[in-house]
Amino acid sequence: MFSRKGLTQKTGKLSTGRTGNSQTLARPASVIPESSKVPRAVPQNLGPIDFIFRIDALGPNWAALEPQYDVNEWWIPPFHWNAYHHVNGILYCWRDGLITHAPGANRGAVYSSATVFTHHPDTQHFLSVPFDARTDNVIQNNGWKRLGFHHVELQEGGPQYSELDFDPPSPEHHLVAPAAPGSLSSAWVNELFTAQYRHNVNSGPDPPPESAGLTGKLTLILALIAFVRPAADLHTSLTAHVRPRQWLPYNTPPNGRTQYRGMVVTVWLNGQSDTTAERLRAFERGDYGPIFR
Repeated sequence: MFSRKGLTQKTGKLSTGRTGNSQTLARPASVIPESSKVPRAVPQNLGPIDFIFRIDALGPNWAALEPQYDVNEWWIPPFHWNAYHHVNGILYCWRDGLITHAPGANRGAVYSSATVFTHHPDTQHFLSVPFDARTDNVIQNNGWKRLGFHHVELQEGGPQYSELDFDPPSPEHHLVAPAAPGSLSSAWVNELFTAQYRHNVNSGPDPPPESAGLTGKLTLILALIAFVRPAADLHTSLTAHVRPRQWLPYNTPPNGRTQYRGMVVTVWLNGQSDTTAERLRAFERGDYGPIFR
């Protein structure tokens, strides 16, 4: 049974079962500051960006561990590395905003990994950690986190990025601005993000600043893309909607956020490219411009 008591700001105190011992995990404060704007330089054209990635399907292994619930009786993903079943995905290459199947790709060093679960149907949140939960115990790394944003101001009073991150210190928990009806941003705002993450009248200043687009952690953005469609349609999610700086609309309510669905996203440097880890970090920060406008 799942509680329908409504959304909470934080998961907070987590239990290892309905009747198990509770543990309080360290969490950032739930108070959202008036602004977490981070000034940044105006983006430049710094050359092509490419990398290799893979998305592995992940789910709880009920034979290894009983379902776990928080104090609201909402299900939470397992804390232990051996409490999952998984199916490895195939390799893809991101090259300047286009994604293609990349069998036999020359993978360089691992750049980043993330494990992400949908929290459907309990809340509209996604829960994540910045590593592969199959190799590291979540319980020893401060638990599952909500997604958060940095609001990045390109110049004083100008447009701002929504920079997606793993519930950073002093985060915003909403996009910096609403999508203008009929704009390019209306597609990715409404299809990648649940209503919980969208800007609303209580989210910030009125009127809101102009949006400069979406940037942030590549692993998280790739996971949100994958969650748009069911697991069986992962290839279509990745290849049919992503274009340079643009999200091509699905035009159907996202139906991939199914109960207990999770994934591990791993990004590698491309061994046949001169895109370095430093350049990928700059890409995530928005130094090259938004990933989606």
